[in-house]
Amino acid sequence: MENNKKKDYWQYDYIDLTAKTKSADELSKSYAVFGWEEIERYADKLYVDVVHLSFRRPHKIQNKDDLQYLQVTYERLFNERAVYEYKKHERSSLILTLYLLLIIVVASAGFLT
Repeated sequence: MENNKKKDYWQYDYIDLTAKTKSADELSKSYAVFGWEEIERYADKLYVDVVHLSFRRPHKIQNKDDLQYLQVTYERLFNERAVYEYKKHERSSLILTLYLLLIIVVASAGFLT
């Protein structure tokens, strides 16, 4: 964890992210599109599936406001996608549970007759 290095705030803007390990590469590539350069990546001390990413980009960059707007929009959509992925698994678990319950009811009805 070398995040304590002296940062040059006159030349660069900095941002730190925390993400799941499986999405870290995607985030790194996506932030590069918005002008960010990954300067550090390290694993979380407590959680195995979490990683910390540090980025920087030049403070004086062309179309910075537009890039910032696009970045915020991307972050919102990225987080929404994670919610939908979770709900997808939640829904499939519910369907499986109901299906198993139906099998148990049908099987027990067969034993009762």
